[in-house]
Amino acid sequence: MTDTIEFEEQVTIRIKEKDNKGRVVRLDDVSFRVTGPASQLNENYSFDKMSLSMSSCVVPGQDPRQLINKDCQDACACIFHENTLLLALFDGHGKEGQRVASFCVNFMRDFFTTCHSLFKNDAEKAIKKMIVDCDDSLRQKSSKIDSSLSGSTAVVAFLTSEGIHVASVGDSRAILATVPNDNLSVGSYESAPNSYTRKIEPSRQLAAVSLSVDQKPNHEAELERIERHGGKVQQLTDDFGNKVGPFRVWQKNGILPGLAMSRSIGDGVAKEIGVIAEPIYHFFPHIHFRDQFLVMASDGVWDVMENLEVVNFVERFRKKCLKKNGPKAYPHRVLDI
Repeated sequence: MTDTIEFEEQVTIRIKEKDNKGRVVRLDDVSFRVTGPASQLNENYSFDKMSLSMSSCVVPGQDPRQLINKDCQDACACIFHENTLLLALFDGHGKEGQRVASFCVNFMRDFFTTCHSLFKNDAEKAIKKMIVDCDDSLRQKSSKIDSSLSGSTAVVAFLTSEGIHVASVGDSRAILATVPNDNLSVGSYESAPNSYTRKIEPSRQLAAVSLSVDQKPNHEAELERIERHGGKVQQLTDDFGNKVGPFRVWQKNGILPGLAMSRSIGDGVAKEIGVIAEPIYHFFPHIHFRDQFLVMASDGVWDVMENLEVVNFVERFRKKCLKKNGPKAYPHRVLDI
């Protein structure tokens, strides 16, 4: 690590184009300005002898060559109500993905505050009902959103004094950073697939605990359900006949919908061939002297970083960021590391 790290708004990267044999056939140096956040929020909460600091930020992706103009379709919500906290993250997809993600934010905010007694009595049932009802409401004509080929992932965390209730549909993910037992390995970067990874040295060793499960259509149980409902799962192929990209859900004799997940909110066409909105739920009791922080993010993070990389990155910089150095709230300048 260098002694001084500064956010660079104007950057230049080198893009390599390779043929089907992996040989570099073209090099381009592309300059562009890094995008700022579409939204950001910082709040502090205290309940039942717990003090929490929460920050959220939606940063639009960017095509350095400016060949693809695609709106950011992520959205998030943070609702504090009666000494409990609901965190929700959505990653929209399809033509109406942005509207779908916004619909999810508004629906779940209203559901959580008006049906809060359900969460106190049976958190698992309440969270599952909230996600399924959101899907049902979205796909009604009254929503005025065409979600036949558009939808969203969802990862929801309900925090109480007892623990963390987590439920998800799709491939957005939640992880927990915790101080490991003496016998618990914290892992390594040896298996990280990203050749551009820069190892971040944390100030202490932490373990990454997955709080949710990515729902991919090629997983055995998910694949079985999709095929039972008349769908098929396969990858796309490039011009050379090579399999590329993630496994996707297709109509058996059609070219739609090409969804890269087995559970989602919306996606009416996919719901006809085995994709469902029923979330996968887990509960994790608090271990106050070990649990350090929770990270929720869409696949824009998880596609390029391993769980442990994210934990180490946050641990390395979070205390510096809390000091809010520099003249701007974002991009953030971190000094004297």
